[in-house]
Formats: sequence, C-alpha cells, structure tokens
Amino acid sequence: MESIIEELLKDFQCGDAMLSPRNFHPKAKHKLPEDKAAEYAAQLHRIGDVNIYFDPQMYTLRTPKSALQSFRYWSTANGDLDARCGDTLTELMKINNRCDTSAIILPSHTAAGIDSDWRKSQQSIINKALEVNGGRPTYATVALNADILRDQSQVDAIVLEVENWDVDGVYIVCEHPNKTYLTDEPLWLLNYLVLIAGLKRTGKKVMAGYGSHQMLILGLAKCDVMFSGSFLNVRRFETSTFEEQDNNSPSRRAVWYYAPKTFSEFKIQTLDLAWQAQQQSSVRPLAMLQTPYPDDRYALPLFRGARPTSTNYGESESFKHYLFCLNKQTAELTRETYDETLAAYRSQLQVAEQLIDVLDKFGIHDRDRNFANSFPVAYQALSSFDQFMGFVMRQEWNRL
Repeated sequence: MESIIEELLKDFQCGDAMLSPRNFHPKAKHKLPEDKAAEYAAQLHRIGDVNIYFDPQMYTLRTPKSALQSFRYWSTANGDLDARCGDTLTELMKINNRCDTSAIILPSHTAAGIDSDWRKSQQSIINKALEVNGGRPTYATVALNADILRDQSQVDAIVLEVENWDVDGVYIVCEHPNKTYLTDEPLWLLNYLVLIAGLKRTGKKVMAGYGSHQMLILGLAKCDVMFSGSFLNVRRFETSTFEEQDNNSPSRRAVWYYAPKTFSEFKIQTLDLAWQAQQQSSVRPLAMLQTPYPDDRYALPLFRGARPTSTNYGESESFKHYLFCLNKQTAELTRETYDETLAAYRSQLQVAEQLIDVLDKFGIHDRDRNFANSFPVAYQALSSFDQFMGFVMRQEWNRL
C-alpha cells in the first residue's frame, strides 16, 4: 500500500496521506516501527505539498494486532489508555514529530454508546493532549459502532459534546451496519451526513476515515477530507480489523475495476463480457465502463482493444485506479454552493443508474459491488438530509 500512495501523490503533486501503524511491522528486528514510519513519512514529504497524519488505531485494546503492539505508545498504554493516558500521548507526540504530521490525531476506543464514560474518556485524552502537543493542531477521534448512527439522539449528543472540546478538528470513523461494504440503511447514511454537518457547524474541521465511493455523499455535509485505501478493510471501518485474528490463511482475491460513471465495481472477467458484447452490438457496453479521465493511466490498458483479462491490469493497478478516480470524483463534487453540490451528485447518480440498467441487460454486473441496490439508499438519504438540513446548509455553506 505504501508504494501505491507514493505513486498517486507523485501524480497529484499534493494530497493527504494517513499513516496506518498496523502496516509498519518491522521485518528486521533491528529496525523499530517508529523508524519505518518516520522514513516513509520523509519519502512522502519529498514528493511535494503532502499533508501527513498518523492514525493511532487504538480502537480496541483487546488482543490488538502484533504490529500495533510493537509501537512504544501501544506498549505504554498496556491495555488501559485511560489510566496511562499522559505517558501514551507523550510517546504518540514523539512519533507525530518524527513524521512531521500536519495535525495530531488523538486515540480513542470505538464507542458503543454516548454515555458519561465516553465523555469522561474523551475529555481526559483532550486535556492531556493540550499539555503535551506543543500547540500543534489537534484532532479528536470519534469512533462509533454501527448502532449509534441509527439513533439521532446520540448523534445530537455527540455534536453537543464536541462543541465544547478544545480541538481543531475531528477525525471520525463509523462502523457499517451488518459489516457491509455498501450500506443498505438510509437512516444510517442520513445520520452520518447530519453528524458531519453538525460537527462542521461547531467551527471544527472534519476528516472521515475508511471511506469508499458511497461516501462521496459526505461532500454534501461539507466534509473536509475523506480517507480511503486499497482493500475493503480500509474502505469501511470495522473494529475487529485491529485485533489479532486466529485464521491467517491466505484468501484468493479477485481483481476489480471501478467504473466511476456507474459507481460500481466489476471483476475483470466481467469486463470480458462487455468486450465481447461490444464486438456484436452497437450499444458499446465496454465504452460505458471506460474511465472518463484521460490521465487515468492505470486503467487505460483495459480499453485499448484487447480482451481485458489478457492485459497486464492487476491488483496494484486496480487499487491505484480506484483511488485516482475517487480523488477526481471528490473534486467534481466540490461546488460553490449547497444546491450546486446537491444537483451535481443527483445528476451523477441518475447517469449511473441509467448505465447500470443497460449493462444489466447484457449480464454485465457483479452482485457484491454493484451499486444498483445503493441508489435508493442514496436518494433517500439525500432527500431526507435536504428536508432536515437543507435550509441551514444553504445559509451557512460558505462559512463551513
């Protein structure tokens, strides 16, 4: 993943990168994970205007991955962040300084509910951070299980609490309902939008972690940054990802192609169907799937006339193409007004829905990552958000 980020940032010459400590397990015993993270951060800084952040990933202290435990801030916490908060944060500040991060992201466990224990823990972490952060920009982490975003009262409680925090911003990560990649719950998606809009209205910056193309909708709530990644476990947040797993047997992975005009992903074998249908039909289904970005060099081999599975498009190209497109789509949906943003997103959804209807007639779809079932969810969340928050967003858009 590190080389993928580096190549993409070289293409963009700017951007935001989130360092994941579970990726820095030292293979050589003489090299500490802190050293590896600092060396990698230095490589990224040399590229250009890159904002680097370090996610502590202390979402669970129960049986954490060994890569996480190898960091000094983790071993300092020793399973109890609240009791050893000061010393843990001191170690965390050291690694942020070594990586020259743009802001410090504070640790937090995944909340099962917004109660007094959560409030006390968050405030204690923030208070200790203010003592050791040297005046650097600081973001509090709000990590939520799926049930919290099903309950508007808890969403409102988070906003009220955050309003009083002495931090520059919030880094928010939310578990998906039923551990799905593309959520099928419009209420969950609506409340995610409402939460981010509410946090923005407190005057703080908001960064969302572990996002996918379904979360492009967060732009409507004026989310500042969304982080995504290669595998599904960095496109959706799941606390168990950070725990040591008993089953370490390798799994067979398919190579996927993200067609941004459809908001859907397709296996390369499915693209072969589109390629053959294009030879026999005037509808040109393969052209419907083609990347709309001429500078997307990662996916171009798929559309030069050869059968897709015969090209050199592999897993690395798949990841780079996905993140490249996500960056482009984010820019397309960044508009001057709330109404322009709403209209742009609705327009893209409508085009995507029409394309998927045509492709489906040729059998060109992959159920696991087809956006067809996600269109109603997106439309419902959009309409509800516009009813509940539209007036406020129109009035405050330029100051958020």
